[in-house]
Amino acid sequence: MGDVKIKDNLWVKTEIASTNGIHYIDRTNKIETYPAYNLPVRKARKKNSLMLDIGTGWGRWLVAASRKNYIPIGIDLKFEHAQSTLKTIRQHDVNGYVVVGDLQDMPFQENLFDLVWSFSVIQHTHFDKLTSCVEHVHRILAKSGKVKLEFPSKTGIRNKMKYGHLENDMDISSLHVRYYSIPEYMEIFKKHFAKVRTSVHSFLGIGVLPEDMKYVSMKNKPLVAISLISTFFARIIPGLKYLADSIYVKTEKPHGPQNTLIPHFLKHHWLKQNLNIVYLLQCPISGGPVYLSKDAQYVISDNAGVKYPIIEEIPIMLKRAAIPMEKKRVPTEGYQVPDAG
Repeated sequence: MGDVKIKDNLWVKTEIASTNGIHYIDRTNKIETYPAYNLPVRKARKKNSLMLDIGTGWGRWLVAASRKNYIPIGIDLKFEHAQSTLKTIRQHDVNGYVVVGDLQDMPFQENLFDLVWSFSVIQHTHFDKLTSCVEHVHRILAKSGKVKLEFPSKTGIRNKMKYGHLENDMDISSLHVRYYSIPEYMEIFKKHFAKVRTSVHSFLGIGVLPEDMKYVSMKNKPLVAISLISTFFARIIPGLKYLADSIYVKTEKPHGPQNTLIPHFLKHHWLKQNLNIVYLLQCPISGGPVYLSKDAQYVISDNAGVKYPIIEEIPIMLKRAAIPMEKKRVPTEGYQVPDAG
């Protein structure tokens, strides 16, 4: 696939360094086409597999997931990120979805996703939010679903030299990066998953990818090359994993029932409407079912007696965005999406 020109999606240009890494800092407002990346997982094993990208940013991993035969779904805390993501996937002609939500209270039903992915995002959360996110990841995974999440390592060479003297921020609302060791990550994930593995992602830098060689400036290409070469050796030499600056945490969910609403979601998937995602959502307050209002302006939770706004086709599924209903309705199991017209 050739380069796709960025159209009416300024956020990608202005925030490229905050999403793709500091080695893109001098590319701010200078890129004209979307950088393309390979999602480092195997192709989906079955048709209509669902992939979730936590902290989707401008949607680069949703595009990459579609090339691995996944139906990609993104969640992000900020509306401008979700808005940019929707523009990105549509300009790539990718049939995917995005919702605004908090990784601490993910508004998805149980047993949905065949793959849960996140890249350089969950590291920005307080320990309590991290542990809550891991619990939700286990809940929303489908049977045999895989997890691959990227994190910085506290024992990485560069991290230890540059940030080793810093204590993790105790402010739960802060988005500063937190650093944990590999044993600490293992302990967090083993509370919910039986088998957890880690592997090297990046050496002498966080979030460095092979594709970056194509997109960063000539000044930063040597830095990226050094990181990639070091990463190669770290992956083949035992023990160097503990000196890597970022790692992957990988696990899976071997058991679980089938979600009964996925067929309803797939039935309307061809319409390419973002609000089809409502079939897969649940209320972050009550954990109960939700449905689309007749005017398609709100996602309604009868159980919680609230409605969540929809802006530009994007559901805002945040607890703080919930609007109390004037009259609490009788709980319903109804789900609906707007007609194709």
